[in-house]
Amino acid sequence: MCGICGVLGTASPATLGALERLNGALLHRGPDDEGVWADGPAGVALGHRRLAIVDLTPTGRQPMISSSGRFVLAFNGEIYNFRELQRELASAGQVFRGTSDTEVLLAAFEVWGMTEALRRANGMFAGALWDRRGRRLFLFRDRLGVKPLYYLWARGSLWFSSEMTVPFAGLSRRTVDRVALAQYFRHNCVPAPRSIYEGVFKLMPGTLAFATRDDASRGEFGGELLYWNVVDEAGRAASRKERPRSQEEATELLDDVLRRSVAQHMISDVPLGAFLSGGIDSSLLVSYMQRESTQRVRTFTIGFPERDHDEAVIAEQVAKCLGTEHTTFYVSEHDAAATVPRLPAMFGEPFADASQVPTFLVSQLTRQAVTVAMSGDAGDELFGGYRHHWAAAKLERWAGRFPAAVAAGAVGAANAGPVRRIVRRALGDRGVQRLSVAARLLAGAERENVAGALDVEGLWAEALLDAAAGATRVGRPAWGDRLADRLMHDDLVFFLPDDVLVKVDRASMATSLEVRAPFADDWHVLEAAWMTPVEFKVGPEGGKLVLKRLLSRFVPLSVVRREKHGFTVPLLPWLNGELRDWVGDVASSSAVRAGGMLRWDPVREAREGTARGEDASAARLWTICLFQSWLADLHSRVVAERVQE
Repeated sequence: MCGICGVLGTASPATLGALERLNGALLHRGPDDEGVWADGPAGVALGHRRLAIVDLTPTGRQPMISSSGRFVLAFNGEIYNFRELQRELASAGQVFRGTSDTEVLLAAFEVWGMTEALRRANGMFAGALWDRRGRRLFLFRDRLGVKPLYYLWARGSLWFSSEMTVPFAGLSRRTVDRVALAQYFRHNCVPAPRSIYEGVFKLMPGTLAFATRDDASRGEFGGELLYWNVVDEAGRAASRKERPRSQEEATELLDDVLRRSVAQHMISDVPLGAFLSGGIDSSLLVSYMQRESTQRVRTFTIGFPERDHDEAVIAEQVAKCLGTEHTTFYVSEHDAAATVPRLPAMFGEPFADASQVPTFLVSQLTRQAVTVAMSGDAGDELFGGYRHHWAAAKLERWAGRFPAAVAAGAVGAANAGPVRRIVRRALGDRGVQRLSVAARLLAGAERENVAGALDVEGLWAEALLDAAAGATRVGRPAWGDRLADRLMHDDLVFFLPDDVLVKVDRASMATSLEVRAPFADDWHVLEAAWMTPVEFKVGPEGGKLVLKRLLSRFVPLSVVRREKHGFTVPLLPWLNGELRDWVGDVASSSAVRAGGMLRWDPVREAREGTARGEDASAARLWTICLFQSWLADLHSRVVAERVQE
């Protein structure tokens, strides 16, 4: 796991100085080694910071040059099937100097070409490859976007970096993208391909892009292609003849795939452990890890003193059942207050998934003992782990019981004045919106954008910014005929890469910890999930049915059948407690007006609602405060730069 950066356009002394600063800002992603490679006449330079995981010797150093001398690669990530690929490439005549997956990937580019090599590489990654013969720079990113890659056009050159660091952002005009900001307040993150700054972009997952020096001078790629299309792959997997026809067949399929996947994910030349939340996904992965290991697996859990938010006890029960060496850390308000000031620099742009705080703290705890940790991320998105997946399945079952005329009447009733007033008094504005959406879904409307229809934060975000209606909505291709399938797929291609994976990458890499997520970065697991019919995932009793069935082979059913809790954060007591002064600083009337981005009335309403003990208001206030904190950090850095000039 590493950090990469680079430039195409010019490799002058001034440019190389800027690249050195970019590389230095990625120190936390790779504290073990650094390297810069440049070709002045070609106008290209690549930077790399290394977190040594596989092949700790100098033969694993980057940027790495291929055996033929044609390619130069700066690579961030892990290729889990690299040993299989190495054997195949060796039989084709390739000779290897070391044992790193980076060298194997370079050889794959030599033998199979860029597109085929990426399709055959199973893992998480982002990289930059310079082709000396074709004089082109290729940028690429893994299938679901586990690893990040930003790029921008400036000074007649193409620049890229693993993170939105201060030096990288400084290459742009640092003008806030108003559409991106509106999307942030709706989704708690800035969805790709936008970033918070105009002119700074994120390479989309599954994408391979290339540029020549002339392309860079024009500020455009010479070409972009999806080497792996998630919609096509999902549809292809779901139509396979080998698709399970029973719960037992589905369980056996996943057992085989997860067993092999976890074994590959455990390949490491440094100590390895796992996050154990007590949930289905992480418990299942740790079960396979412990079965695979000859020693007790190290597991780590975050807990909260507030009982309503604490799953540490469940995690400890699972750890005891599996026989792991377990560590629990309880997060206090003081820990949260100490972490909050670090968030703007850690994420580089506004990001407000509140579990970012415990994710950073559990990463910090874990890094004291190991360098690599396994995580259960993407299990919810693939196997129906969220409540709206269950709700969609129930709603669709109900929809089949009503004639079209009755469903159409439900839409009219839900939008009628008297009904809306009654529901508003009982459930508030959100209740009104959700009732209306449910009625439209019953009538067969909104099926093409069911996730967008269920998202009711848009109106609030647009009011906060005085933005145009619909400016906050982000659309992604959807797959599946069933509502639950479409919601799971939407979460997989939108919420997972733009929120969950961003949170885990930045929070873990801030502590120099590599996190591996078999549900997200192994395409064999993805394929098995898509082959599994939705009725084996979601039922009247909830979601993850097949995963629970599988986990019951390792731990007692009393643990498997417990009600889903979720990794929630006690925002309300935090914001009304030790974070009260921080809220007063960043979300005061004067601070909001000085920032010049937000309307004061919605901010005031969020503060007042939080003081009254409203969870929804606390969530909105957290989003506001994280943006205001980021904005204040940006302004302070700009002022500091002007003073230095």
